[in-house]
Amino acid sequence: MQTDAIFRVFAGIAVLIIMVIAGTYRRRATSGESFPVEEEGLAIAIPLRVGGLLGWLYAPALALFPNALGWTTFDLFPTWLRAAATGVALLVVPPFVAWAQRSLGRSVSPTVIVRKEHGLVTEGPYRYIRHPLYTAGAVFFLSIGVMTESWFLLGALVILFGVLLIRTGKEEAKLIEAYGSEYRRYMQRTGRFFPRLFQRG
Repeated sequence: MQTDAIFRVFAGIAVLIIMVIAGTYRRRATSGESFPVEEEGLAIAIPLRVGGLLGWLYAPALALFPNALGWTTFDLFPTWLRAAATGVALLVVPPFVAWAQRSLGRSVSPTVIVRKEHGLVTEGPYRYIRHPLYTAGAVFFLSIGVMTESWFLLGALVILFGVLLIRTGKEEAKLIEAYGSEYRRYMQRTGRFFPRLFQRG
């Protein structure tokens, strides 16, 4: 259907936009610095990196080769919902990711390693959420899954988010180790993935 083709193209475009934004900020922050994955463990690092790579490649591949990947989709969502997901993926997530990356600055890290010398970031979306980029990634790939009606991508997202939850626990343990009571107070006033409605204490 023509409608399916349009949504597939928009999904591919959305992925490319996010890749450019995230890649640009990450290159500025890391400047060729290496980040060993031993701290988070191969059981976390491998699924996240393999799954992430497949996630980034999936939407452009589906737009280019819809017949070959037709088995990964189903006919389930109404057009209005797919259109709403398109708006989120193209108009909401990209500026949010840019805001979070800009707030994070040189503290960007692809692993759970904490670079204490850069300080604890509590500005921008980090004022309300401790892991806004994880939230943005989940919302983004959920939107792409709805746009393309891909059971494959939605199923993979559930699995990867489970792995990400484990990694987040390790990451926060490292942050507590690095920043101590400062990070504990920060945890009390912020939500992990969504803003806290009621502060503790």
